[in-house]
Amino acid sequence: MTFLRLSSFKKVLTVFVDWADTWQLKLCQSKFQHMRVSLRKTTIPSTYSLCGNILPSVLECIDLGVYVDCALSFSNHISTIVTKAKLRSSQILRFFLSKDPVVLAKAFVVYVRPILEYSSPVWSPYGVSSAIIYEKAFRNAQSILY
Repeated sequence: MTFLRLSSFKKVLTVFVDWADTWQLKLCQSKFQHMRVSLRKTTIPSTYSLCGNILPSVLECIDLGVYVDCALSFSNHISTIVTKAKLRSSQILRFFLSKDPVVLAKAFVVYVRPILEYSSPVWSPYGVSSAIIYEKAFRNAQSILY
């Protein structure tokens, strides 16, 4: 992995803007932000601009539905998907008229499991506490349905 220095990163932004202008691509300025990935508690203040607009600095962002923070910790993402999975499991029990275990198991596989497994190779819980929370939600959803 190549790390860019501040001056190099600013050059990359300039090249990116020039490329977009060449290909007549309009950039939506409100969707651009920057996040410094580091394990340090204190951050080095830096400002980046794109087409004259200063990019806001964020501590957490969502990329393709996965929450990522500046320390590359996915604890917020795991808590979010666990909450969604619990909600979806309770909705299945509440709204499905059939209480047949086969039907409920199929509903779990179709409606709950994708929430818990979406892009899991990226955010796979590496911490013990995150893994316990994730596995508890998975077992809870399965035990409700069986």
